[in-house]
Amino acid sequence: MISIVIPVFNQLHYTKQCLDSLRQTVTNEASIVIVDNGSTDGSGDFLRGIPNIHLVQNETNCGCAAAWNQGVRAVPASWTIVLNNDVLLSSGWLDSLVVCAEQNKWDIISPAIREGELNYELQSYACEFVKK
Repeated sequence: MISIVIPVFNQLHYTKQCLDSLRQTVTNEASIVIVDNGSTDGSGDFLRGIPNIHLVQNETNCGCAAAWNQGVRAVPASWTIVLNNDVLLSSGWLDSLVVCAEQNKWDIISPAIREGELNYELQSYACEFVKK
């Protein structure tokens, strides 16, 4: 089983984009855990309305690392992925990440990250990075 943990604190527009990206790239075999760190922008209400996610809600902002730890403990899994809510994902990212870790017998692995404005076509750009 795979668990994907995402802490959020406000920034609902990023959270929506991240979840849309996850829906397009992840099968139902992965459990999505969202830790709402006391958002005040409607994120909590939005997240409560989403089926098939495990929602942990904090009254106050405990910080990113604490939220990741809460999410990891909330849904134990063989593989746990920690993300931030401003991440967009490309097709094949999850399978390639797990295959690479298993083939190399790694316990920890991190995907490639490109920061900045999304002024390029993500799927085309990412294609060379998600080859198995």
